[in-house]
Amino acid sequence: MWGGFPKVIQEVFPNALIVIDHGGCFWSRSISNHGVDRFHVMKLVNKALNQLRLSLELKGLKNRCLLLKNGRDLTEEGNKELVELLQKSPCLSIAYELKKELDSWLTLRFQTFNQAQIMTV
Repeated sequence: MWGGFPKVIQEVFPNALIVIDHGGCFWSRSISNHGVDRFHVMKLVNKALNQLRLSLELKGLKNRCLLLKNGRDLTEEGNKELVELLQKSPCLSIAYELKKELDSWLTLRFQTFNQAQIMTV
């Protein structure tokens, strides 16, 4: 990216969150100190979780969907199937729990940020 591009964007769009992709690593900066782009962080986490699933030879679209779907959106049957899947590998279980913790943290961070933004408007 051209070096002056972020400065131009900052001038023209002073409230914009600038996200720069460097081969899968996302660096962001913002006047509001927003810090990270939740969507892209979770996309990378889900990609790594899926690669772990495949390396453990737990193939199948159903297994993929169970791991990548937001846990809040699973049915009772889906939750049971997820528990059975996670019992097959302690490593996968730990990775899934870390994903949930990161998702919760990012959700809280962005809710707090959005509330602060509303209060300053």
